[in-house]
Amino acid sequence: MARNTVTQQFRDTATEEQWKELVADHDTLSDEEFKNKYGFSWSSIMNDAADKGYYEKKRKHYSPTLTQRNPDGSEVFFVSAQPADLKKVSRSVQLNEDIYNRLQSLEHDNGQYTHSSILNQLLDDALKKYGY
Repeated sequence: MARNTVTQQFRDTATEEQWKELVADHDTLSDEEFKNKYGFSWSSIMNDAADKGYYEKKRKHYSPTLTQRNPDGSEVFFVSAQPADLKKVSRSVQLNEDIYNRLQSLEHDNGQYTHSSILNQLLDDALKKYGY
């Protein structure tokens, strides 16, 4: 049984226009103004707005913290989740032997990821680093 909160009342009674206004207000109001207007925080309703198709969650970019480091101080390698419907292209490339060996070691140490996901993450990180 759902609790009778202000957030739940909005979920149960809001019209399409009210949902759209709520999402638009999230983009324009401060957190405090939003809470004053609606009586609840954006975070308490965001998933509902996304589930109903009124809001698309922004992809979170991985940013290592001090707790996400290896004992040697290097960053923990992490592959961000990607949508399944991304268009893929197949390319053949030549790698320097040293880079290939290091890539093989990375793949061996991170067996939960595919070869393709590792390469895509490495290239994505490098391109972002250089502003692309």
